[in-house]
Amino acid sequence: MIDRIFFAAFTFCLLASGTVFMGSALFGTERSAAASMVTTAPDRAIQLERVAIIGKRLAPATAVAQTATTETSTRQAQ
Repeated sequence: MIDRIFFAAFTFCLLASGTVFMGSALFGTERSAAASMVTTAPDRAIQLERVAIIGKRLAPATAVAQTATTETSTRQAQ
């Protein structure tokens, strides 16, 4: 019985803390400060070597699909 009360209280606390977090993220003043820090950071570009990928597609070894006439379970289901 105590586990039912604990999990209910735990779920309520998670929902309440999530609501507070989302409210502070939407109406907080730190959002503009974080945005200004991102725009002032210089952009760095890294160029990697070119790579050529070559591959072959193998023919399938077994048949993947079967027709309805060869399957016995479909006849039994009808």
